[in-house]
Amino acid sequence: MLLQVFMLLIIILISLCGATSLNPVRVRVREEANALLKWKASLDSNSQVVLNSWSGSNPCNNWAGISCDSSHQSVTNLSLTNFGLRGTLQAFNFSSFPNLRGLVLWNNSFYGPIPPSIGNLSKLLVLDLDMNDISGNIPGEIGLLESLKELWIGPNNLTGLIPSSIGNLRNLTLLSIWGNPLSGFFPPEIGFLKSIELLGIAHNNMTGSIPYSIGNLTKLSDLRITKTFFTGSLPQELNNLTSLRHLHLSGNMFTGTLPPNVCLGGLLENFTAASNHFSGPIPTSMRNCTTLHRLRLDWNQLTGNISKALGVYPRLDYIDLSHNRLQGQLPREMGEWHNMTALKISNNFVSGEIPSALASASKLRLIDLSWNRLIGEIPKELRKLESLFSLNLNNNQLSSTIPVEIGMLTSLQVLDLAANNLSGHIPAELRKCTNLLEMNLSDNKLTHGIPSIVGSLTSLEVLDLSSNELMQEIPPKLGNLQTLSTLNLSHNKLSGLIPDTFDRLLGLTAIDISNNELEGPIPDIEPFLNASFEAYQNNVGLCGNASGLEPCAIPKRGKDASRSGKRIVFLIFLPLLAASLNPVRVGEEANALLKWKASLDNQSQVVLNSWSGSNPCNNWSGISCDSPHQSVTNLSISHFGLRGTLQAFNFSSFPNLRGLYIWNNSFYGPIPPSIGNLSKLLVLELDMNDLTGNIPGEIGLLESLKELWIGPNNLTGPIPSSIGNLRNLASVSIWGNPFSGSIPKEIGFLKRVQRLAFAHNNMTGSIPHSIGNLTKLTILRITNTLFSGSLPQEMNNLTTLRNLQLSGNMFTGSLPPNVCLGGLLENFTAASNHFSGPIPTSLRNCTTLRRLRLDSNQLTGNIFEALGVYPILDYIDLSNNKLRGKLPRVLGQCLNMTGLKISNNFVSGELPSGLANATSLRLIDLSWNHLKGKIPQEFRKLELLFSLNLKNNQLSNTIPIEIGMLSSLQVLDLAANNLSGPIPVQLGDFTNLLEMNLSYNELTHSIPSKIGSLTSLEVLDLSSNELMQDIPPQLGNLQTLSTLNLSHNKLSGLVPDTFGRLLGLTTMDISHNELEGPIPGIPPFLNASSEAYRNNMGLCGNASGLKPCSIPESNQNASRRVNRIVILIVLPLLAGSLLLFLVIDVIDQRIPFPNTGTAVNGVVHFTKLAIACLDAKPQSRPTMHQLSKEFTRQSPAFAKPFSTIMLQELFC
Repeated sequence: MLLQVFMLLIIILISLCGATSLNPVRVRVREEANALLKWKASLDSNSQVVLNSWSGSNPCNNWAGISCDSSHQSVTNLSLTNFGLRGTLQAFNFSSFPNLRGLVLWNNSFYGPIPPSIGNLSKLLVLDLDMNDISGNIPGEIGLLESLKELWIGPNNLTGLIPSSIGNLRNLTLLSIWGNPLSGFFPPEIGFLKSIELLGIAHNNMTGSIPYSIGNLTKLSDLRITKTFFTGSLPQELNNLTSLRHLHLSGNMFTGTLPPNVCLGGLLENFTAASNHFSGPIPTSMRNCTTLHRLRLDWNQLTGNISKALGVYPRLDYIDLSHNRLQGQLPREMGEWHNMTALKISNNFVSGEIPSALASASKLRLIDLSWNRLIGEIPKELRKLESLFSLNLNNNQLSSTIPVEIGMLTSLQVLDLAANNLSGHIPAELRKCTNLLEMNLSDNKLTHGIPSIVGSLTSLEVLDLSSNELMQEIPPKLGNLQTLSTLNLSHNKLSGLIPDTFDRLLGLTAIDISNNELEGPIPDIEPFLNASFEAYQNNVGLCGNASGLEPCAIPKRGKDASRSGKRIVFLIFLPLLAASLNPVRVGEEANALLKWKASLDNQSQVVLNSWSGSNPCNNWSGISCDSPHQSVTNLSISHFGLRGTLQAFNFSSFPNLRGLYIWNNSFYGPIPPSIGNLSKLLVLELDMNDLTGNIPGEIGLLESLKELWIGPNNLTGPIPSSIGNLRNLASVSIWGNPFSGSIPKEIGFLKRVQRLAFAHNNMTGSIPHSIGNLTKLTILRITNTLFSGSLPQEMNNLTTLRNLQLSGNMFTGSLPPNVCLGGLLENFTAASNHFSGPIPTSLRNCTTLRRLRLDSNQLTGNIFEALGVYPILDYIDLSNNKLRGKLPRVLGQCLNMTGLKISNNFVSGELPSGLANATSLRLIDLSWNHLKGKIPQEFRKLELLFSLNLKNNQLSNTIPIEIGMLSSLQVLDLAANNLSGPIPVQLGDFTNLLEMNLSYNELTHSIPSKIGSLTSLEVLDLSSNELMQDIPPQLGNLQTLSTLNLSHNKLSGLVPDTFGRLLGLTTMDISHNELEGPIPGIPPFLNASSEAYRNNMGLCGNASGLKPCSIPESNQNASRRVNRIVILIVLPLLAGSLLLFLVIDVIDQRIPFPNTGTAVNGVVHFTKLAIACLDAKPQSRPTMHQLSKEFTRQSPAFAKPFSTIMLQELFC
């Protein structure tokens, strides 16, 4: 009895201790609940509805977004991503959450400052405030979060400096501070973050240079410093970062050279340094950088030999080296870049032929080698590029005919072969290119007639055949091209009438049929009636109710006979009269030209072999003379491939020269000051050479000059102020040179100028106020310079502007409010600056607008109020700003719009279903906003859509099955929303789909096997959903896949054997599932990191972090089925039998326990079978056939009584 009392006391004491220890836990839980409820009450009413599960006194009891530790003692994670909450953080009591590990609030509408009390979260590991509207400074107390591993703060509206206390966060592995108007310098204390692996400081107003201390971050694998005010050279210490996989430096003002050892670690996958002012060669370590996936160094001033700089890149997907000064020939190794989809090396000085081996890069979709010095034929082998949709070879020196094999490129949408030396006829085989949207064959030497098959290209929107030698009549079948917006047939020898079928071309917005031999009435439709006179001038006898044309009153035949008589007079009698005039002048000009020819290289002299004799007016190549005086008036030798200098050219010998056209050659050296002697010169065109030195001040002596083209070359120094003397100038294009200094204020004297371009140079300062004097300007292009400051108010005077381009500078302040006050503006681009304030008010009613690009600025205001109806708008990009409000429904009335990009803003509300009325849309990117509601099923009408990107919003409900009707779709990205339900089977109908990303949603059920029908797919990401069941074997059909991510789901079973076919994979992740069994024995799986497999049930194989498979792969499927049968059938039967005996024994002990008989025989027999199925050796286990027989036959008798059976007797 005493012992029983003693035990009772012990039990009571233990209970009291337990109760005492529970009190603090209950207090903590209650305190956390009160703090959360108080904060909830401070949010707006809609947010409180969203958080309606927050009630009671225990936040660990199914409160939305709350996670607690395993014993439910304290809140450890607050994850409210995509909840659509609105409020501040000021009412959040951070002190109440001492155990908080994760605070994830991204993609909501929180505003106001970050409270300094956030520093109380001493155990915080992850702080994610991305995609809100938080303002004020980053508090210095952020440095108290010494346990922090991940810090995400952008985009928001944070200002001020990055506090130096950030250097205290020594455990940080990830720091992303982008999309905020932060100022000040890059804190050198960043060098203390030696554990950091990802660092992103981008899209802000920070200045200065990158600190040397960045070289301490030797674990960095991802460095992103883009779209800032950073200047100066990169520190040499960047070469220490040998772990880099991703290096992004685009959109800054960096100068100097690129780091030579950028790929010394042999890990680099992505290197972008576009839109800077880097000079010097491509880094030497790039040549052997076999890990490279993506390379973008465009819009710099890089030099060197391209063939020596590049190597073999087996994984390269995209390369862009455009707008540099690279020389040399295209390396043949490009044909070994078997994964390359895009090749862009335009606007350089690349020479030689296009290597036929390039056709071996069979995944190519885009080739842009325009504006170079390529010679020779277009390789017929390019016919192998079956996926090619854009081929741009314009402005080269390509010769011979257009190969008929081009017609085999049936995926082609853009074909641009303009400004070459192509001859012969337009091949009829082009009729097979039925997907063509743009065809530009202008400025060549094409002959014969326009083939009528061009009329079968019924998707064409742009057709330019101008400046050739095309003859005969215009084929009536061109009237079938009812989607045409641009038609240019000018400067040919076309004759006859304009076909009546042209009455159908109602969609035309730009037309030019000038400088032909056309006659008769023009079509009686608006595009022709509203065209300017320049579109018709210099024809035989066009008439009609259009500006500058006579009414059609005179019979066409009479007019034709009259003009034919005049032609005979001019073509026969005048040359005979002129032949006897001015022999001295002709001889002097001939001598000057021959002397200059002799100064050129040997190849150039061969090209100019027609320059012989004493009369340059007698069929000398590139020479034009006036008829009465027999004096040289035009020297036009563009595209001739000439090499030499201008120093031996005697400008004084050509007093009557009106035009000097030497663009797209290889002239080098300075522009001689004696060029000022060309007193009658009207056009000076020096583009696309290698001229050096300064622009001589004597250029100001050319007072008759109307057109001045000087770029791209290698000219340096300032623009001379004497340019203000050229009062007759109508066009000035000075771009693509490393000029310095500012725009001279004397530019304001050029009051007749209509086109003005200062672009792609190193010029600094601001735009002078005198620019407001240029009231006749129709085109103003000031792009990719070092210009800064606000735009002068005087720009509002430029009311005749049709084209205003201000992209890629460092401009601040607001955009000119009256930019479209004249009602003529067609193209307005001001992307990649630091403009703030609203979209200009005059744009709302700017019905002439065709193209609007204001992306990558800091524009604010309500987008709904800023935009209007634009009947001819083709493209709009307002991405990467801070615009708010709902998407305006009037976007659906922009019936010509092909591209809509408003990503990375704060746009809210639902997707307007009326947007589906804009049926010309090909691209929609509304990602990274606050959009909610359903994806409209009406989007099925967008039959031309090839890219739909709605990721990182708050869209809900299911994925509409109607999306499967978008048969042209190539990219579908719906990631990071709140989409639920199954993946529609209809998505398997996207036969052209290249990328599908449905990650970070709440999708359920299984992966549809029909996804395996998407045999063009290259990227498939279904990660971070709730997908279940087995992976369908049909996914093994996706043999073009390069990226596969199925991680963070509930997928079970084996990895299908068919995955052994996915040899093209470069990125793969199947982690955090319930998968088991062997991984495929192919390199993409065997070489993957352990992170790609972690947290599964039992994957095995010869890969990092996995155990070897002890069971032969051929027997694994059968052995697992046996195990399942044992677990699902045999063991329950066994357990049931034993339980029955126990129940009988306990409940009614009067019932005798059976020692013998049928029941005992069955129990013993099934127990033996169950134990046999668990044998460690697979070969010793019974087969399915054997088990089936044993289950159906009578159980054998067991001799011994049940109560005497020993355990070891069952193991036989």
